Amino acid sequence: MHGLLIARRTVPAPTPAPRTRTDPVDVPRSKPRYHRSADMDRHTLSVPYDLVMKASSIPVVAMAAVVTIAASAFAVSTALGRRFRKLSVTKTPTAGQSETKSKAKPKTKSKAKSKKRSVGSKANSEFRFRPEDSVAEGVQRMATTQIDAAIHVLQHTDELGVVGSVHDFRKRCKKLRGILRMVRPQIGPDYRRDNVLLRDASRSLSSTRDAQVMVETIDSLIAHTDSHSVEAAEQVRTHLEANSLRAGDELEAHPELVEPAIEALAVVRSNVEHWPLESGGFELLAGGIVKVYGRGAKMMAICQNAAIDANLHVWRKRTKYLWYHMQMLRPTEPAVLKPFAKRLKGLSDILGDDHDLAVLTEMISATPSLFGGNKAVALVVTAARVRRDELQAEVFPLGEDIYVEDPAVFVSRIGAYWDAWHSPSTPSGPAASGRDRIAIGSGETQRCAASMTSPG
Repeated sequence: MHGLLIARRTVPAPTPAPRTRTDPVDVPRSKPRYHRSADMDRHTLSVPYDLVMKASSIPVVAMAAVVTIAASAFAVSTALGRRFRKLSVTKTPTAGQSETKSKAKPKTKSKAKSKKRSVGSKANSEFRFRPEDSVAEGVQRMATTQIDAAIHVLQHTDELGVVGSVHDFRKRCKKLRGILRMVRPQIGPDYRRDNVLLRDASRSLSSTRDAQVMVETIDSLIAHTDSHSVEAAEQVRTHLEANSLRAGDELEAHPELVEPAIEALAVVRSNVEHWPLESGGFELLAGGIVKVYGRGAKMMAICQNAAIDANLHVWRKRTKYLWYHMQMLRPTEPAVLKPFAKRLKGLSDILGDDHDLAVLTEMISATPSLFGGNKAVALVVTAARVRRDELQAEVFPLGEDIYVEDPAVFVSRIGAYWDAWHSPSTPSGPAASGRDRIAIGSGETQRCAASMTSPG
């Protein structure tokens, strides 16, 4: 052994570079190089040349220690490499998700979801008049399209999930009730009959959606409250989420519960074909629009004097119906009606958030023991009151800007857009003046609208 060591010492070694103060003692300057093998699961370690040469000049025992350290480093690097590759392709489930939800969904579900989007997109894009439509054709087309989409989503709850399907169904029922209000003066008793059918069908599934809304409401409150109340709100949220899960599970376990709602919409669909919509132009819509706009303005005035929960909720519903009307009529003058519809949506959403907080407060105050106890509920109720004051401070300036016109002037303005849309070649006259692109709610609205005549 000694002779072997002497023989190795006779091998000339390269002259090492001079050390500086910053050079670490006995540490190679170059880092070990790792090469990935073809199967991407193993690594080979290339040891720098200068490390080998240094190792050759030390005793065998020391060299064995160096080899052992290198082998350990190789094992650790291999394990870490595999771990990091695993983490890079594994999606960590978010809070509240199960491990199974983080896995890729089968292709069959992806196809079903794509089909759902096509049905929903068609119904949404159809919720507006077309230039070639008569009023009767447009109304009946939009109504039947919404009904078909609502029935479809209840018959295929796997596409959106039970809670999502109920939410989509209820939104389409609200749109249908908006259509009904637009033609209410024209269809007479048919309005009440079909409105009741739609209202009751939506209410029959309301508990599932309402439970989810409460979870969304407490989440929004947590995002807008101070840290002092967050812990209490989290306690309340735990119980609200349990309620939502129970409601969804119950409907999923009893799919027959949606059958009465489907049957009610099928009846309304058959009735749509017989709505007494005589031939005519915008005058078939004017009576319904002026009524919705006027009632919204009146309810805003009532809320300014008595901002109680019931009044604010009614104002929200009337604002939402007007928003539906502007969505349907938006193609007649997009430059004006698109931003106006956006403001209506904003007002409706703020009033909706206020109403949801009112419902939440009432619910948890009635049975504090079910939502974390008196202390937690008291903190949440206080935070909700502060947030409601903030929301209500926003609604009245926005409402005053929206409901700035006399209802008759407003509907004349919309009628002028309709007439000009159906007579694009008309160079002058009332219809042409109605295409002045002045936003509803601006200071020029009254001047422009006053110059228009009512549609004939």
